[in-house]
Amino acid sequence: MLAWLLVPAAAAAVDVVLVGARLWDGTGAPVVEQAWVAVQDGRVTATGQGEPPAGPRVELGGRVVIPGLVDTHTHPWAVPGAALREETDPSLEDARRHGLRATLACGVTTVLDAASSFDAIQTMRAWEAKGLPSPRLYFLGPTMGPTDGYVDAFIEGHPGIDDLDDARRHLDRLVEVGALGAKLTIEDGYFLPVLPVHEQALREQIVAEARARGLPVFVHAQHRDAHAQALALRPHAVMHMVRQRPGDLPARYAGQGTPLVSTLQLDASPLWTVDERDLDDPLAHLVVPEAQRRTATSRRGWRRYERGMARVSLPHSPGALVSLASFGMPTLDYLRAVAARSLRTARRMHQAGVSLVMGSDAGAYDEIPFYFHGLSSLREVELLTRAGLSPEQALLAATRDAAGLLGLSGQVGVVAPGAWADLVVLDADPLQDPRALRQIHRVMRGGELRTPEAWVRGSLRAPDPR
Repeated sequence: MLAWLLVPAAAAAVDVVLVGARLWDGTGAPVVEQAWVAVQDGRVTATGQGEPPAGPRVELGGRVVIPGLVDTHTHPWAVPGAALREETDPSLEDARRHGLRATLACGVTTVLDAASSFDAIQTMRAWEAKGLPSPRLYFLGPTMGPTDGYVDAFIEGHPGIDDLDDARRHLDRLVEVGALGAKLTIEDGYFLPVLPVHEQALREQIVAEARARGLPVFVHAQHRDAHAQALALRPHAVMHMVRQRPGDLPARYAGQGTPLVSTLQLDASPLWTVDERDLDDPLAHLVVPEAQRRTATSRRGWRRYERGMARVSLPHSPGALVSLASFGMPTLDYLRAVAARSLRTARRMHQAGVSLVMGSDAGAYDEIPFYFHGLSSLREVELLTRAGLSPEQALLAATRDAAGLLGLSGQVGVVAPGAWADLVVLDADPLQDPRALRQIHRVMRGGELRTPEAWVRGSLRAPDPR
């Protein structure tokens, strides 16, 4: 019998007890029927069956309870399609705040911000401290890449890292701000190989310096050669699925034990342009602002996207050349083929025994209109099942395994004594169909239980107990 079933009802009252739950606790244990979950001071104190502890009760009527999801690759500072709409600073701030609320409303209670500037980190931490509804925020800080490289092409305010001294100063700053790790990019271009990259020797020195400071290294890589170079560094994890035929990479990943952050959404999300069914349920209407929806699904928005991608794919090029190149951006048929190939590659990785961890790239960059906050995370779980993971395996990739990648095992991604009381109450069973993740009854963050609408439109939340 599981040890937690032996926990007696506490003698003292707790803040709240959820009763009548079908509990999937994120540890890999089977679902427990008619379970209760006791919460005090923002944390789970006990779970069990039978008579619950004394305290205020919330009857769930047999609904499914799962841990809050953990997304290991997000960009919460980014506003989908903002660069294509020429938004003002006040509207950008409102949109960023909404994105954090939307993420939480979708049951994503912990995220890793994979590439924000130091100023953006300071602002988001202040919002979180003041009680703005948001997931728990962890940061890698600005991505490490050379001047005029991939990072500069997409995100303003990121420092160029051109030598070891630059890297040391940057890593010291990451330690000062309490970053969870460091991110290094191996990327010579989004569509065309036109951007500078570090030499492998410098990358190895950067990784050694990061490890000396206790910073796990996450590597951005998309193409096959970049993944091979990333694996040679023996990083903590590699972010993004291989965007070409993987060759021997599945065996190399499995043999080395390096986790791979999935980001299948990267290739699948543009297809929302022609198939809006994923944007037509109540949750999508709640969390996706109308301006973002129009940019992502209209022909005018698509044309702006093509021009934006041509601009960042050909930095420092004459405007006439960029305009001409925009007509050569990939077609929808090409994108369908790329999305299908990514799923096949993910299937091969999974079959080889590679640890796939859920990361959606939600937000991505302001030039891209498709990566909606919150909804992208849910769709990433769905895509993992299309890649051959069972619904439970996909959920574990988005809870227990994601928490482990972030060094937060036992704190998030599980419903267990001592963990933060971050959980999702669902009207349907995601172990049968991952689209059930969209049928959210309530989301709890740090012991505070609200409907998705209340997280999006409601007041500030209570501060986390310390």
